[in-house]
Formats: sequence, structure tokens, C-alpha cells
Amino acid sequence: MRVRSLPWFCTIVATGLALAGANIPAAGASSSTPLEVGGVRFAAAGPPAPVTVIATGLNNPRHLAFGPDGALYVVEGGTGGTNNCVDGSCEGPTGSITKIADGTQSRVLTGLPSVAGQGSAMFAEGPAAAVFDGTNFHIVMQETIIDPDGSNPFSPLEAQLITAAPGSSPSTWTVGPNFAAFEAANNPDHGAGPPGETPIDSDPYAITAYRGGYAVADAAANDLLWVNPAGQISLLAVFPTETQTSLPGDFGPQPVTVPAQAVPTSVVVGPDGALYVGQEDGQPSRPGLARVFRVVPGQAPSVYASGFSMITDIAFDAQGRLLVLEADKAGDDDPGHTLGALIRVEKNGVHTELASADLVFPTGLAVGPDGTIYVSDFGIFPAGHPGGEVVTVNQSQPTDGFRLVGQDGKVYNFGDEASTNTLPVIKPSAKVVGIASTASHHGYWEATADGNVYASGDATFDGSMAGKKINSPIVGIAATPDGGGYWLAAADGGVFNFGDARFYGSAGAVHLNSPIVGIAATPDGFGYDLVASDGGVFAFGTANFYGSTGRQALRAPIVGIATTADSGGYWLVASDGGVFSFGDAVFLGSTAGTNLNQPIVAITNTRDGGGYRLVASDGGVFNFNASPLGSAGGTTLSALVVGAGG
Repeated sequence: MRVRSLPWFCTIVATGLALAGANIPAAGASSSTPLEVGGVRFAAAGPPAPVTVIATGLNNPRHLAFGPDGALYVVEGGTGGTNNCVDGSCEGPTGSITKIADGTQSRVLTGLPSVAGQGSAMFAEGPAAAVFDGTNFHIVMQETIIDPDGSNPFSPLEAQLITAAPGSSPSTWTVGPNFAAFEAANNPDHGAGPPGETPIDSDPYAITAYRGGYAVADAAANDLLWVNPAGQISLLAVFPTETQTSLPGDFGPQPVTVPAQAVPTSVVVGPDGALYVGQEDGQPSRPGLARVFRVVPGQAPSVYASGFSMITDIAFDAQGRLLVLEADKAGDDDPGHTLGALIRVEKNGVHTELASADLVFPTGLAVGPDGTIYVSDFGIFPAGHPGGEVVTVNQSQPTDGFRLVGQDGKVYNFGDEASTNTLPVIKPSAKVVGIASTASHHGYWEATADGNVYASGDATFDGSMAGKKINSPIVGIAATPDGGGYWLAAADGGVFNFGDARFYGSAGAVHLNSPIVGIAATPDGFGYDLVASDGGVFAFGTANFYGSTGRQALRAPIVGIATTADSGGYWLVASDGGVFSFGDAVFLGSTAGTNLNQPIVAITNTRDGGGYRLVASDGGVFNFNASPLGSAGGTTLSALVVGAGG
């Protein structure tokens, strides 16, 4: 009995999508990003990053790869043909590889087998990915229909590794090894899957050079394979099956609990030398459930990042940050199936959506030597319908900046925060005690001692303690990374949460030796630290306790706290400028022993978490492993500076 494999784009067919009527968004259309998906918090989404089209007229483009010649190569799945028609699909030699270099594009290898439905070349299956070593392409071919013995009724080249020189004819190609034959003989995942799935299935979909051979992700077999230099296949990893609840109509009229296969669709070698694999997450493929695994041979795969939907490719950028490409960020429940996404995973784990509305069924991702990001777009459309493309995505580089706030509410902006200089000065109901910036840095919140909160720029007001009974004055404010909420901290350790900021606990019922003076949120937004004037630290949620000065004799009281970018440590600062580092926070210097004109009142870390700035009440700023962006020292202030943020 022949059975059909279900790679990510075939699941779309299975849901009954009528692409002719699909709502395909125009380039540049706006989109919104959920604040939290699959338990992972997202950064606030601005307008989609602009994309630039560099290649057009591609036939179902798949994965991308750079060659040693510096050119970009895109694998095209082809348009099927008229040969060997089975179950409404036909095969033909229409798969190819296109070279993109110096502003031009040209097909440098043609004649690869491709299978597509009769009357429609969309969703064609053929060559999926390739590595170019400067002499030959090493290409993985998809498997469309597989028999229990690993054979298929279309082309003997399906599910094979093909080695071919640019411009060569099929008679010169080296064919093998055969991934479907390996699956039939070994069935490493034991055929676990939802109702109707066959125990034997293979769909090689991604390849990368690894240890003198190649690592290959077999999407339908749910495993990662290694082809050694001698051309022999061995198993590197099997990815776990997850239990999901189907929707009515998926597997019958009623929802049922079913095992959803992993469906690995991408593989790259990470900066640490380990293999990283992205999964599509098989039917019923719910949004937020796809993950990226880290694979070290001899060890079970571990989850490196989660909260994604229908991953088609992954890469690492020049800064070592993971990039994840989603074919459809709403999963296969999306009735339009048109909105993809490119997501960057920051070093602190926060997801930043770099582009979405400009990406329609994106399928391939690569980072150029200069850091440019390339994406194959319209990945299941042949030329003219509307035709596959390759685009570049503008990845804005983070800069740095900070704000100072006076107790009268006046704000002083430095670095890239300076664009909000024109915002009006508030008239606070009480002394301002702290400031926190929005995720876009185009706005901020100011908190007052009586619990009032003032929102400026693109900050939204989500509530305050104004008019409510509080036992102690408010001393600080911290915002969630996505800008959707904030916490207020009181001197007695009480914590008040607003917007999407969650309550994880407080020190309000704890006997404090000294009052609380500051609060700092964890970079993931799921915790916070409170610090007292004696240096006692209280950690809540995902915040960890790494130490304190609570039992030390201090020359001056602690006035502030700042966390590292990975939440692995923090710095405390005293009013004399002494700095105390804990966890992975590195001591970079202090102003202790320096003759200060005014005491230090705050510490703020740099945007990348690699340095910090100390701020004095006269607006003086002292930089430690931080670029000098200016200060308010020497400026005639309307009131003393009381806080800083950025």
C-alpha cells in the first residue's frame, strides 16, 4: 500500500485551503504580534521590517545556501511534469538550482525530478536543500509517495542525496545514499504519529555540512541523520512526539487527543559547534508549539528555544543570535495561510519579530558574510503564480541610550532615546521616583511616590495606585520587555502589577532590616528583583538570588540595582558609587573613592547588558564599558535627578 508523506506544505492541502481565494497581504502591510505565544513572551511589534526583492520568477523556492564563491544558491522544488502520474500527481525534470550574485540570477543546475498535482504546480516536491562545496552541489531530494520497502512510483532519485556539478547532465550525477531505504530498514521513530499515518515515512528536507559529511533532517521520519564521508547513513537523533488536541474535522467530527510528530525541517551548525534543528510540528500543528532543538551526538536532543509555529528554516546571525523562519505564524489553523514571520531570539530569550506582513509562505533562510539576512519567499508558488522570490530583510542594529528623570518629572534623553525630547513635561502629583522606557524606546512611564503613573510617547497607561491606600511610598518602577505592563515597588517591599506584568510575589510581609529602594525586571519579563538600602536582594519569579550585601558593613547605602542581559546576575550601586557584582555580572569599575559633586542615585545597564552607567543627582553620568552618550552634569536642573532607565 502506498502512502503519502505530509511535509509542512502538504498539511495545508490537507486542511482544504483554496489558495486561489487566499488573502495574500501586500508588501508593507501592517501586522500585530501576540504578546505571548506558547508561553514565550514577544517583544512589542512595530511596522514590518522592509524587504528588498533580489530574485524573482522562482519555481517553489526552498532552502538557501551560500557557496565558497560568495554567491547565494536557492533550491527550486520545480513544477512537476507529465510523467508517471499517480494519485493525481505527475513527475517531471523541472527542479533546479539558481545562483544569485552581483545583482543577477541564473539557473546553474536543471533537470532535477519534481512532483506536483495535475493542473497545479503549487506545492511541488523535488529538491529541497543543497550544500555547494565549490565543485559540486550535494542535494537532498524529497519523497512524495513511499512504499513500505522505501521505493516510490515516481523517480528513483526521490529521497536520495544527489551530487552534481553546476551545468552537468543527469547521466553524470552521483546518486545516493537513499534515505527512504534507511527509513524502511530502521524506522528510528517507530512510526509514532496521528491516526492514518504510516509507520514508514521519509521526506528529506534539509542538509548542512557536518564533520566531513552531512547532517540531514528527514521531516517525515522525524529524525536527524549523518552521511559520513564514505556515504553511509547513521542516526544522530530522533525527535520526540508531542500530544496535541485536534480540532473538529482534523481526524473526525469530534476533537481527539493525538500524537503530533516533530517534523524537523531545518538544520544548521551553531556557533558552539552543536547542531540545531527547527521543527514544523506535525498535524494538528498548533501555533506556538514548534521548537528548536540542540543536538550533540550521543546525547538526547534538548529544547533550545520554543514558542514558534511551523518552522521552515533557522540560522544564526553575525552576533550569534538564533533566527527562526515561520511559514505561517498562526499554524495550520490559519484559514488564510498567508502570514509568515522572521523572528530573532535575543540573548535573553525574548523573541523579536523582524518581518511578517511582507513574508508569504517563506521557506528558506540564510545569513550572508556581511550579516545580511536572505529569505526565499512565496515558497509554494511557481513562477507567475505569483512566483517565488528571494528577499533581503533589514535587521536594524540595536544602539544604546538612556534617560534621566528629575523629581519634578522632567526627562533628559541621551543616545537613541533623544527622539522623544519633545514630549511635554508632566506635572506630577508627588515626587517622581523612577522611570522605565518602552520596548521601542519611543516612550516611557514615570512613577511617583504616591503610586501615580504617567505615560508619555508610545507608552500606554495600564493603571496605578493613585487614590488607593498604600502602606509605604512607591520607590521604583520596572517595565515588562514587551512594553505591555509594569510593576511598582514600595519601600515596604510591596509590589503592584499592571497590564501584562504578572505578580510573582513581594516582600510586603517580610520583616525588612532596611527599606526597599529599587526594582529590576528579569530580561524575560517573568520575574523581578527588589533591593533594599542595606543591599538585601529579594528574587521573585524567574529571578534568581545570586548574593547580596545585606550582611556587609557598607560605607554608603545601596540606591539601585541593574540585571545582566541573560538574567544570570546583577549589579548593586551605593550612593558613593561603589558597585557590587553578583552572579555573572562583571565588575567593570565604580566611583567609590571619587570626589563626587552629588551622590549616585541610580544604575542603568547598557542595551546589550555588557556595561553600566552610574547616575548622580546632579545629572552626572559615569560610564563603565559603556559609550559616553552625554549627561546632564553642568546643566541647570529644575530639580534633582532621581532615576534612570533605558
